[in-house]
Amino acid sequence: MCSSGSKLCQRDTKPNLNLMDSIRHKHGDMQDLIMFAKSTNFSVRLVVLDYAGLSTDPMDIRKFVKELKSIKELVVYHGHKFESIPRQNVLRGNLINKFDCRPGCVKRSLI
Repeated sequence: MCSSGSKLCQRDTKPNLNLMDSIRHKHGDMQDLIMFAKSTNFSVRLVVLDYAGLSTDPMDIRKFVKELKSIKELVVYHGHKFESIPRQNVLRGNLINKFDCRPGCVKRSLI
């Protein structure tokens, strides 16, 4: 559990076991994702529910993707469409500035 402005590589370093035990259908935390991305030979497409669903710090996202070479694409789900941002655009383009935002709360299903 963290704020959208917290550094990506530092998330979930101190596990909140009480909270994590209460979440159904969980398959890991940010540190598990980082370890997977560092150790896999597969290309990773990272999908988030909105820009702030990943981070509100574009430079941290750029650093995160630069360090994790397996991440080839970021995909942002806007509720009615998907937006694909290739790795090269994250590292060199201006599209990354879209993450410098904070929209209202995203309504998610309870199921």
